[in-house]
Amino acid sequence: MTELTQLAMFKQRDVEKLFAACVFASPLETVQQCGWLRPEVITDYRISKYWQAVTERIKPELSMTGQATDEILSITVEHDLLHDVSEWAGQTFLYNALPYANEISRRSYLVNISSKIGDLLKAVQQSDDNLARMTVKSMAELDVTNSTNAPVAFDIAELFDQVVMGGARSIQTHIIPLDNATGGLERQTSTYIAARPSIGKTALAWQIARTVAYSRLKVLFFSLEMSAVNLWGRASCPLINTTWRDVRAGKLTAEQKERLLAESYKLAANYDENLHIIDAPQTTETIWQATAQYRPDLIIVDHLRNVRDKHPSEVKRQGMIAERLKDVAKNFNCASLVLAQLNRQSEIRGEKRPQLSDLRDSGEIEEVADLIFMLYREEDNIDNITEVWIRKFRDGPRDVLIRLRFDPRQDWFDVPR
Repeated sequence: MTELTQLAMFKQRDVEKLFAACVFASPLETVQQCGWLRPEVITDYRISKYWQAVTERIKPELSMTGQATDEILSITVEHDLLHDVSEWAGQTFLYNALPYANEISRRSYLVNISSKIGDLLKAVQQSDDNLARMTVKSMAELDVTNSTNAPVAFDIAELFDQVVMGGARSIQTHIIPLDNATGGLERQTSTYIAARPSIGKTALAWQIARTVAYSRLKVLFFSLEMSAVNLWGRASCPLINTTWRDVRAGKLTAEQKERLLAESYKLAANYDENLHIIDAPQTTETIWQATAQYRPDLIIVDHLRNVRDKHPSEVKRQGMIAERLKDVAKNFNCASLVLAQLNRQSEIRGEKRPQLSDLRDSGEIEEVADLIFMLYREEDNIDNITEVWIRKFRDGPRDVLIRLRFDPRQDWFDVPR
């Protein structure tokens, strides 16, 4: 019998009790794997408050100080659950909290979606197609948003020791001017690439993904605008001097197709299992779950507005997503690279080069981001020189200009000669 089948037979309160037992037994691992689970979806009030306290106080850095056991014991005593979790631990048949968390989340989703069924039936009975579409859309968009762990400041000297002695903390983009200016993409931080459409955000992020994967570090690319096949075409087609547009139009000869597929498989062999592409719709919860599964060195999200977390305010929604993506980077010691759109304020100003105020819909992104690149290219620029402006750098100078040449045929940035 599968774990899912077994858990489906349990009552809600029993699933929550067994989840709490796993929290007590393995607090660090549970927070890392299940930190996305919101306390409010847990129906047992005591366990809900217990899980909230655990996510706030059990921090990844405690594994370095050996105090996780003392902390979880203290939390359990404070919530008067020590006797209970000890009893529940003897009832569990799984010793990993993730299946329990997934089952709690699954049931919460079913409860939420059931509340929409009445509206859908009403729309069908009234032959109201607009209401039906709106209801179906709202049902499709239901999700359980993540909770976040509080930042830590405990035993900084020891943590700094770990960082210094642990080797390189940053991931090189292998675009030399960018790496020289920034030192690379630092783990546990968020970097943003922002530009108007068709300037090269995806091209630059995809290039970084490929070079990092080729260097034997693991990359998880969330392609929320473009299909994985389309993205792969951008990498493969230049190898035989053709374009994805020609492939789509069926203009390749049989010999070209054979060469293209051979080069595609060679390219895949270069990246091996270090490059993962997910092109399905995502929320910050599912991004967290995928990161927990694949444990990448770098996650790339293309792009911010397409992450499906919900909030009445678009400004707050994007700020919330930005915070959660940074939490993922912190919890899994990876770097986060996120793409973002710019508004048209630069055109209104008359100065077309983008500023931080041009970040679309959310000044809150500026607060969360550690490093922000903004791309600009003059119209009718025959040399395809792209200006990369460092508009924010938490650890270095801002408003630094880097010039790169973009080759649209190769879909690649390099240093101008």
